[in-house]
This record gives sequence, C-alpha cells and structure tokens, in this order.
Amino acid sequence: MVLASDVIGGGAIFLLYALTNLGFVSILAIGVALIILGDLLLAAYMQAVAPTRISVGPGEKLRNSDVPAEEATVIADFDDADRGRVSIRGETWRAMQSSEAQESLTQGARVRVVGRDGLILIVTAGAR
Repeated sequence: MVLASDVIGGGAIFLLYALTNLGFVSILAIGVALIILGDLLLAAYMQAVAPTRISVGPGEKLRNSDVPAEEATVIADFDDADRGRVSIRGETWRAMQSSEAQESLTQGARVRVVGRDGLILIVTAGAR
C-alpha cells in the first residue's frame, strides 16, 4: 500500500519536473496531493472489494440502547454460586446467572444472554 503511494507520488514528481517549468514547491505540492488522492482511491477500492465487518461477541452491544438477546444452551449445571457453562455460536463460555434470576439452571436449558463481564456471560432463564 505504501509502495503504491510512493510510486504514484514519485512518478508524478519526476514527470512534472521533466516536462514542466513549475517550481520545486509547486511540483512537491502536486506530488503530495496525488499521493493523498491515490491513497483515498485505493482505500475506497479496498472497501468495495473486502468491506470491513464488525463482529459483536455474545453479550456485547453496538449501542447502549441495544438489548443483547442471543440465546445459549446450558452445557454444565450451574452451581450454588450461580456459575456454569453455556454453549453459544458453537463456542463454550463460562457463565454466571443474572442476580435477578431465581430458578436454577440445569444442563440442556435454553438461556438468554443479558450481558457480559469480560469473558463471562451473564445469562437469565427463559430464552425467547
């Protein structure tokens, strides 16, 4: 990427110097402008060919108003400390039951992810 900009700018500066009677500052300014324009065009092309994708993990929200509503399956019973393991998107996560929940979660139960604390999902019973 940097090399392409250098070639465009360097080539433009060389051609302007060889073919025109412009001053050094003018030639340099045009070269820099062409480098910036080339970078912008290259970035636009790359975005069209391989757009940036944002991956949101379980329990994460893009905006504060979003409600995390992903479902998971309990794969290990929750203990007395309300901690267990769940499977979501084919991955196993440590999970902790929401402080508002009262019922115990057993293996095979469907739960709803309501938040995340680091690598621990916060879940509640009763998936939608």
